[in-house]
Amino acid sequence: MRDLESAIKVFDIGLYVQSNGCFVATENENIVGAGCFYIYDLLAQMGEVTVIRTHQRRGIGTKIAVTLLEELKRRSVKTTYLDATDASYRLYKKLGFREM
Repeated sequence: MRDLESAIKVFDIGLYVQSNGCFVATENENIVGAGCFYIYDLLAQMGEVTVIRTHQRRGIGTKIAVTLLEELKRRSVKTTYLDATDASYRLYKKLGFREM
């Protein structure tokens, strides 16, 4: 993620698509990351998990992704898919996602 403006854009788009499917990470009341999901019955797409560059490599992206997955489980979603970038591939693999 390049900057805060990009993280906010992802969050705004996610809120527009599904108003109750987005989460942010904050530090000192400032947004430092965001992630969203979109539910289609028992299937969900996990949106881009983003963390601003100055806060990367601190586990924030992992916390956002885990929060999204826990919320999807709470909502009885059975299958979650995503499109991973090269930068996020290791994170999603660590969380149990498989290539299809």
